[in-house]
Amino acid sequence: MLWCILRSCLFRSIFAFVLIFMITFLYIYSGTQEELKFFNQQEKYISDKAPQDFFEQLKADEDTARTDFYDIHINHKGLDDGSGNNNTDSDNEEDIISILSGGNKTYSDAAILWVKLKEAEPGKYAATMGEDFDFMSFMMSAYTPYGTLSDFTDEHIAANEKMLKRTSTLDKDKIICTYELNLLKKINVSPSIVPPVSGVEYFLKRFNGDYIFTFFLVLLCCGMFAAHRRSGYINSIKTMKCGLKKFIVNQSFGHIILFTAGYCIYSLLYFLLMLPYLGDFSVLGCPVQVLPQMQFSVYPITVGKYMLILFGIKYLYFLTVTCLFGLISMLSPHDMVSLAVSGVVGIIPLIFSLTEAKGNFTEAVLGNVTSFIDRSDISVFFGTAIPIAAVMSAVYLAASAAFFLLTYICGIIQFRTVRGRSVSTVA
Repeated sequence: MLWCILRSCLFRSIFAFVLIFMITFLYIYSGTQEELKFFNQQEKYISDKAPQDFFEQLKADEDTARTDFYDIHINHKGLDDGSGNNNTDSDNEEDIISILSGGNKTYSDAAILWVKLKEAEPGKYAATMGEDFDFMSFMMSAYTPYGTLSDFTDEHIAANEKMLKRTSTLDKDKIICTYELNLLKKINVSPSIVPPVSGVEYFLKRFNGDYIFTFFLVLLCCGMFAAHRRSGYINSIKTMKCGLKKFIVNQSFGHIILFTAGYCIYSLLYFLLMLPYLGDFSVLGCPVQVLPQMQFSVYPITVGKYMLILFGIKYLYFLTVTCLFGLISMLSPHDMVSLAVSGVVGIIPLIFSLTEAKGNFTEAVLGNVTSFIDRSDISVFFGTAIPIAAVMSAVYLAASAAFFLLTYICGIIQFRTVRGRSVSTVA
């Protein structure tokens, strides 16, 4: 029976997956051009840098790029004003945009042309001098967590040790501080390589905040039970050997199997799209704290382990959504009603994301895994410190089981009533 269910839903699943993947690909591609425009320059810049003095060199190069930027745009250093003298007069920073656009009439056409020509010259760090300052600003933003990793751990270790020495510290806080200390001391604060981080950062942020996959589940699950109710199949299945109970369980498991296959392929495609931006894969072995979105995490995990954790918790999140849509399909009198209701439910995370709503409940509804492990998110249960990420995993798993059980119970009760038989008969 399970195999028959999988075969009957396979075409619809493939169609839904291809549709959603095309939308997601356009969503990723539209952002990649801007977000990763400096990736090649990033790889080139870090290729010959030693880890131990990389951040100091980066700060010096960023300072040089800033000085050159102001020399070109404000001081006009090197510009011949026509009298044989170089123009070194300093102007206000507010005039920079006006110079570039040509809208500030206090600058001559020669000055504006000189700035644009100077910007087009080959840069020290990026393709052109005009991009040097933007590139170095990007590098400082991307690699500050890498350069300050040791300072971060030292500061938090000292803070926790101070808390433990205080007599006023609550027992609960002492448990958390002790747990954090053990974690912080295990973090590798001196990575042996300087990895390209922007590609991993970009794609993992996209994957963590990807709500488009939810609509694959909407299309997959809307007819899980509602379509069979409309056709009268559920009413007739009660007289067959397999029985109603087995049908409900197999139908649910069949769609979970299809969802799992779709999720694995979807995650693999994300990884394949990220592949050109992984460099030599060395970034996967670096501390997760080198990623800007995870720089305040106290967990001694690598980027590769973080990817696996992200994949696992997001799976449990989408499993919960799948079981919820199965319950909606069971309670809906028609597959189009199920589609509409599931669509409304599916758009809620997107609304929360666009409105930038905050709070633990909101983060759980969003399935925002990063928020559970990007800082010291630790709780105490029965005298034991437990990561919030583990708690949320258990919550998602429990919610999935609850929705699955409710679907089963509602199906048994609903299709043993007069209303259930009459609906099937009329349909």
